[in-house]
Amino acid sequence: MTEIELIEGIRADVAVHGKATLAALHMIEEGLKIFPQSARLWILRGDLIQLSDEEAPYSLDDALMSYRTALEYEPGSIEAHESIGRFLDAVLDKPAEAEPYFRKAILLGGSETAEEGLTQVLEQLGRSE
Repeated sequence: MTEIELIEGIRADVAVHGKATLAALHMIEEGLKIFPQSARLWILRGDLIQLSDEEAPYSLDDALMSYRTALEYEPGSIEAHESIGRFLDAVLDKPAEAEPYFRKAILLGGSETAEEGLTQVLEQLGRSE
């Protein structure tokens, strides 16, 4: 199985169930054994942890660690920077800590969603650009 096939299979499982099932979490862990340096899989792991229910053996700290691991393997990952920014802002309510991640995502060529994230963070901080 390729990395792309694994990601597609996990996303299909989440789409069918409307959440990250224990099976999807198991698939991502198995995938990381095969592709341990895949930033995409680490980002997906963080997303799955957030989409899982209380049965899952993970905490929000595990989600943040997953995004940070993705950055370790791929420091230029726009998606990892944006994922950390969104997590820090929306989940942990730490807009000041989220700001540099959105800025870096934009600097790396990020999309409108990174710009929207930065705008939201700056509004929360009472600043504008």
